[in-house]
Amino acid sequence: MLKRFSQCFTLLRPHQWVKNSIVFAPLIFSKHFLEVSSVLRAFLTFIGFSLLASASYVLNDMVDREKDRIHPVKRNRPLASGSVSLKEALILLFLCLGAGTTVLLLQARGVVWVGLAYFLMVTLYSFFLKSIVILDILILAIGFDLRAFIGSLAIGVTLSPWLIISVFLLALFLASTKRRQELVKLDGADQHKRVLSFYSPALLDQMVSILASTTLIAYTLYTLAPVRGAVKREGEELLFLTVPFVVYGIFRYLYLIYKKNDFGDPTDTLLKDLPLLIDLGLWGITTIVLLYFVR
Repeated sequence: MLKRFSQCFTLLRPHQWVKNSIVFAPLIFSKHFLEVSSVLRAFLTFIGFSLLASASYVLNDMVDREKDRIHPVKRNRPLASGSVSLKEALILLFLCLGAGTTVLLLQARGVVWVGLAYFLMVTLYSFFLKSIVILDILILAIGFDLRAFIGSLAIGVTLSPWLIISVFLLALFLASTKRRQELVKLDGADQHKRVLSFYSPALLDQMVSILASTTLIAYTLYTLAPVRGAVKREGEELLFLTVPFVVYGIFRYLYLIYKKNDFGDPTDTLLKDLPLLIDLGLWGITTIVLLYFVR
């Protein structure tokens, strides 16, 4: 019984919830991080959105279970391995969808609609959009912007265009590196994902290079922009001091992809690489100190 519960929980991919921490970006950059009510609203939005994301992961695994069975890593997923039945997965899907929607309904007007729009987009992605070259990674990047947008709606602040662009480009960079590694490391890659037959290592290398550069430029401009919507008061003129952490983070990620030949899953790479975790922690601490304690 305990093992079955563990497998059902694994099907929800809770380790992927780290992606949803972008929901807290507007909270931090708008300088509402020390307001209990704003933190509570952001946290509940994070929980609600994460439940919807888990519902989308279950749906995706249901759709891809046959292909996952021949994948060297994904074949160990609960549905692909047969440790969770299709009926159980369907129950989990509706439970997460219902619970996530309920939590978001308790938040500010519009929050639940953004959450449901995300779920609809990912549903379309699971069934056919993931097979359309370039659009497949664009959809993934838009999903990250929706995370930031729902976080801003929850606490009633306006997102800076530069923050939206920075998040979008970073997500696109991560998605491109993942596609590259899938293409070069999987035997018969197009059998696992049909869209990989439309990519080439050379094309993806160019995309990764462009996106790494533009992500750094966009974030630097964000820290220097006179109007950020979600920022620009005391201490904010020093936010450019966080740029070196972003530079290191991107370079370290590229090192892991090209030199260490990491498989390319952003979440797994982040959680397993100590230097990346330290860099992210230092970036977060520096950002909070500059925004909240520098006068």
